Amino acid sequence: MVQQLLYKYLVLNGQIGIPDIGRFIVHRHPAAVDETGRVLLSPSAQIRFEVVAVHADKNLFYFLARESGSDEVTVIAQFNEWVKLIKEQLVEESVAVLPYIGSLHVVGESVYRFDPLQPAILQQPVDLPEGILWETDTAEDYTVIETADSGWWIYAIILLLLGIAAIAYRYL
Repeated sequence: MVQQLLYKYLVLNGQIGIPDIGRFIVHRHPAAVDETGRVLLSPSAQIRFEVVAVHADKNLFYFLARESGSDEVTVIAQFNEWVKLIKEQLVEESVAVLPYIGSLHVVGESVYRFDPLQPAILQQPVDLPEGILWETDTAEDYTVIETADSGWWIYAIILLLLGIAAIAYRYL
């Protein structure tokens, strides 16, 4: 149950940290057109791992408590027990299988290799209609269109001066 909720948190938030191990990040690739311009490749996501110092995530514990319907103290204890189990697997077997995410292998001291799971549904490229060639836009293709200053602020200043003049005329 905890592992399913952790995977859900990873998908929804784009990252999840495991203390003393590291952080898993979802790296999203947008849809693209292949080199020939005739095939549209669907968007995809890949889970990556990086070894960084991770602190307790209060939002994670709040999410787990809300999703499981229990209090935060119980959820924190369950999460810490799960982290302890993962660490023991890494020490004893040099590999820890994280359901829905992948497997983590110990390569050296505090050095890990992460093998993500392949997506359950392989996404097939879509052939574009005949006679249409699409090109992928790059950042160099965009130009910034400068709009001319309309001078609205001149009218605002004139109205401000007229208002001040009317007040001065009335009360002076």
